[in-house]
Amino acid sequence: MMRKKIVWLLLLLFVGMDVCQGQIFGSADKVVTIKLLNKDEGNTLLLEPLNVFVFNTPSQAYEAAHLYDKTGETPRFAKNHAVSQDGVCALAAPLDGGIMITGLSMEKAYYGRINGQMELTVSLPGMGRTLRQVDVTAKAKLRPRPKPGKRFGNKLKFENDFQILPQYAKANARLVLVPIVVECQEGDTVAVQHPWVVDGTLFEMTQKRRMGYDESHDPLIAYRVDKNMETRQGMSVHIEDSLTNLVAGKSYRCDIKYWYEDYGRVYFRDSFNCVPCESRNPLRFLEYKVDSKEINPEDYRKLPRPELHSQPGSLSLTFVVGKAVLDPADSTNFTQLNDLKSELSAILNSTDGTVQQFDILGQSSPDGRYAVNERLGYDRMMFAFNEIASIPGMDRRNMTKESRVADWEQVADSLFADSLKECAEQVRAIIRSTSNKDAQFLRIAKLPCYEKEIKKILPRLRTVYYQYQYEINRAFSPIEVLERWQTDKDFRSGKREFALYEFGYLFDQVKDPKELEILARRAYRVSKNMGNPWPLAAYHLAQCYLKRDTCDTTLLSPFIRFDRIPNFKRYGAQRPDGTRPVEQIINDEAIVSTQIVMMVKMGNFEEGYGLTGLLPKTEESEKLRKFLDCLNGGYEDSEQIRNYVASTSPMNCAVIYSAMNNRMFDEMAMEVLDDTMLFPNQNDPKILYLKAIVSGRSLDFVDEYVLSEDNTYLLECCKQDEKYYRMARNDGDFTEDYRKAFEKVWKMYKNGELNLNDIKF
Repeated sequence: MMRKKIVWLLLLLFVGMDVCQGQIFGSADKVVTIKLLNKDEGNTLLLEPLNVFVFNTPSQAYEAAHLYDKTGETPRFAKNHAVSQDGVCALAAPLDGGIMITGLSMEKAYYGRINGQMELTVSLPGMGRTLRQVDVTAKAKLRPRPKPGKRFGNKLKFENDFQILPQYAKANARLVLVPIVVECQEGDTVAVQHPWVVDGTLFEMTQKRRMGYDESHDPLIAYRVDKNMETRQGMSVHIEDSLTNLVAGKSYRCDIKYWYEDYGRVYFRDSFNCVPCESRNPLRFLEYKVDSKEINPEDYRKLPRPELHSQPGSLSLTFVVGKAVLDPADSTNFTQLNDLKSELSAILNSTDGTVQQFDILGQSSPDGRYAVNERLGYDRMMFAFNEIASIPGMDRRNMTKESRVADWEQVADSLFADSLKECAEQVRAIIRSTSNKDAQFLRIAKLPCYEKEIKKILPRLRTVYYQYQYEINRAFSPIEVLERWQTDKDFRSGKREFALYEFGYLFDQVKDPKELEILARRAYRVSKNMGNPWPLAAYHLAQCYLKRDTCDTTLLSPFIRFDRIPNFKRYGAQRPDGTRPVEQIINDEAIVSTQIVMMVKMGNFEEGYGLTGLLPKTEESEKLRKFLDCLNGGYEDSEQIRNYVASTSPMNCAVIYSAMNNRMFDEMAMEVLDDTMLFPNQNDPKILYLKAIVSGRSLDFVDEYVLSEDNTYLLECCKQDEKYYRMARNDGDFTEDYRKAFEKVWKMYKNGELNLNDIKF
């Protein structure tokens, strides 16, 4: 038994000695060392890593080389493969076999015979040695083809595959790829996305030791993908990410900078365009509507509370010429006086009101003798004073009285205001010539315009003015609050502010959008300064913003929480009557739906979709949830979402099918678009644009003749509305060749070289 074990160990040792580059070879295979020289550099060793393939026969190497030159396909039937390092390669090979050598700097593959040699020297012409030459050639080979991303509102989803070539990959190295987001119009860098990291097997082990066996010390460890670089075969890294918070109307691209590094140096770096500026917008024609709910103001009504208010008031009375008696011809005299008495009586008789001050001014006109007019003004003032003082409860100590004679300057101002400028100037000339009041009257009475014009103005000056102030310790009614908003310049300008309960009355009564926005902003500011933002004010302000296509999602966010159920109510302490008042409402359906509307307007479908979970579970909210899921790209993975949205309208059906971007759905989309029962107007620009997208995917070859004679959907669409031309220029649903060809067609049309009248659809 011991002898058999020894024999097996010897056999295993013999086999292990014939293992090279991971291959087990037979007795005919030997380790062949190949030196690769640069003929143009004096047959020095090549620095560039080259791929060396071994075949059983030279004819196989010849066929593989010709196939590689023709198609670029790496041979899969090679017996062995290795990558040279510093111009030397050692690998197991049959001595009567053949070899093929390829590299980035080689125009054609090299093939040759081994001819029984254990050491083989190959001199390759036209090969560069410097790193610069290798880099320039490598760029064209390493860069992936840019793939248009998919735009969903303010988010751009993209994916691509980066090929790791064996000549740059090492087991003791790390690859780092960093996406850079660039705004296409200005060329500004707007974001740096999280990196993608691929470590070699040895690098991963060594890095762990370097970090003291605590990988959290490595800032890039969180971004390592679950793959390891291998030195013997190529592999790819799938890059998939999304750019968020993009500005509507602007286009973006994503460039990726990458480098290979070992523990102490970067030995290769480059960059490539991963996502071009032309992106797909598959749901741009989707038909949907998102409405907000009406808020219940009673849930947020502030209770009126008594407050001290000061309010001025005034009225005027006219008197008979030459007497301190009210003019009976003017019925408003008695009405005003009685109304004033009633109002003052109501204030004095109430338990929460007091008259603080009452001022009376009696005035007579300047015609006649000045001394007589002075006495007449005093008598009129005393008449009014006694009328007011007779009101029960009126305190004469709070009343002031004054009398005066109107001057002729007031008469001149009234004449000028009535467009009697010549007469006004004649009066002012007399005033300037003498200061004697009686002399002024005698000269003015002789003017030609005295009888016809001046006498009409004098009755206006025979009056008594009242100015009073009172304080009332009570809550105002909705009508009183509205009147103050409409008539009081201090409240209207914001010099004086309303109480919150008064703002609530105004929200119910003011209908003008501009005035309502002013009031809502002021109410929100007042409540915020008090340390407790008022949801009702925030809701009205958000609604005002939406009416003019403005969004501010910070207004309603304090009243939305994901850890609470819809319409969550927090109650206060129990009242004496046994009830408990509502102190706060979280996730009010009206507020959440308004926030969703703002998110949708901003193109933030992802957060809008998340907010739908805070709405009550109803049929309407479920429909909204499905639409927002679709707008966020959910139609790609969910057949249920796809079928539901497609069933809502013929246009949505065509949009969803074309958005899937595969042959089966393209055929279904074209079938829907061609249905005249669903779309009677086949010349609708939207229909033509969608047809151009779907039909363009099936074209094997695109040039200006195809797009102007055989496939004219986009041409006719842009002819009807040029906004579609601007749209198509940046639409990733069209290939680059398609866009370039259509650019030529459009120029031909604009130059009058095409006649679309003969084109039939």
